[in-house]
Amino acid sequence: MIDPWLPRGYHIHGWKIKQVACAGTDWQIYRTEQAGDDLLLMAAPLGETLMAQGFLKSGLLASIRIGAADRYYLAGGTIFSLAGCPAPDTFIDAKAVALALRQSRQADQEVSLAGAIYVEKYSLLLPTAGAATFVGDDLVLGQYLTGGIPLSVFAFSRLAEICSWLTEEQLRDIINAAGLSLPAGCGEAAERTDHRAVIKGTGPFSLPGRPALETFFNEHIIDIVRHEEKYRRMGIDFPSATILYGPPGCGKTYAVQRLVEYLGWPSFTIDANSVGSPYIHQTGKLIAELFAKAQEKAPSVIIIDEMEAFVSARDSGGSQQYHVEEVSEFLRLIPEAVQNKVLIFAMTNRLDMVDTAIRRTGRFDNLVEVTFPGKEEAAALIQHLLQDLPVSDTLHTEHLIDAVTGKPLSDVDYVIREAARLAAKQDKECIDQECLDLATAAFEDRKRTHRGSPFQDRSFS
Repeated sequence: MIDPWLPRGYHIHGWKIKQVACAGTDWQIYRTEQAGDDLLLMAAPLGETLMAQGFLKSGLLASIRIGAADRYYLAGGTIFSLAGCPAPDTFIDAKAVALALRQSRQADQEVSLAGAIYVEKYSLLLPTAGAATFVGDDLVLGQYLTGGIPLSVFAFSRLAEICSWLTEEQLRDIINAAGLSLPAGCGEAAERTDHRAVIKGTGPFSLPGRPALETFFNEHIIDIVRHEEKYRRMGIDFPSATILYGPPGCGKTYAVQRLVEYLGWPSFTIDANSVGSPYIHQTGKLIAELFAKAQEKAPSVIIIDEMEAFVSARDSGGSQQYHVEEVSEFLRLIPEAVQNKVLIFAMTNRLDMVDTAIRRTGRFDNLVEVTFPGKEEAAALIQHLLQDLPVSDTLHTEHLIDAVTGKPLSDVDYVIREAARLAAKQDKECIDQECLDLATAAFEDRKRTHRGSPFQDRSFS
């Protein structure tokens, strides 16, 4: 229950108070007896902060002393808080708030406008300093348009479905009015994919040398997609997000890439090159845009490489401001993307560095450890890599198997390619024992040469 600062019937310079509409810690909005005119009353520190930030010129606020407290107020026109407000009734109302968002950003690019107060008279959104973390403008506008649903405007197709009272052209106009730009292709009705997810590959998925991963992909992903109706009856609509963790070079990315090829779905990668930015909040914005684009192209795959770089644990150092924003962005986006048929994989070398809120069930239900290949796995991978190449009938691979067991998968590929290169150089019709032995020796020599350098192999238990 709100404890109003002003009683009903109170007069402030010609404005007669009718009732308090909503309130925060240091502000209250009142309806007045003057039809269509509201009044915003705020504590002195908030008013002074808004003036210092450039949102309000000092002449726009009037001061008043109520009891023992100094207050600021402004009145006239519609005033409401974005926190808990219903969806707008008309296109004109929605666009007016979007324009206010854009104008408010001219005063400050960094402050969060989540839960801001809309002042129609001055076309402004006034931050209330109540948001603990930054919320992107795309989500602020999306929540306003949908009446409180935490949905980014970049998830255009879903937004258009919810805001059916707006045409798609009007919706794009509102987003542009707010100073936001839809990602390329976002919002094009022809690209919407509400149909059933179809897998390009036929038969069981095969991942030579990685039997455990192969089984996991077939049972927890491919079978769920292929037999959608059967799983939906049990409440499972789409495969859950997955974290693959293990030492560098163990084959996490390679395995996911093979799965993407089998599925035949468009894929999107999140890494330091694609979303990293020195500007505060920009990384979170780029992540939201990429997730939105993946949903537009669904069924699709998002691959998050070196996840610990974006969502490290709170005690691992780095900028806390960046950390809070990016963790919050992932927490919001992951369940929504999965519901819209986006398959999500995250890779990390250090699971202990990933924030516990991210790896909790409900976001990433599957945590799969990937280790270096054992002897049987190395043998299976070598056989797979050689099966489409011309090889000698008397070729023996035991020495190579021993050399690459417990090593990165890329090492296996390196030796086979080197053996093929040597055979081609010598105009041989196939890879013979001599070529394979020379390639294996070159690999072992390379490892000895790099021992003691930053590239030496490390042991992971």
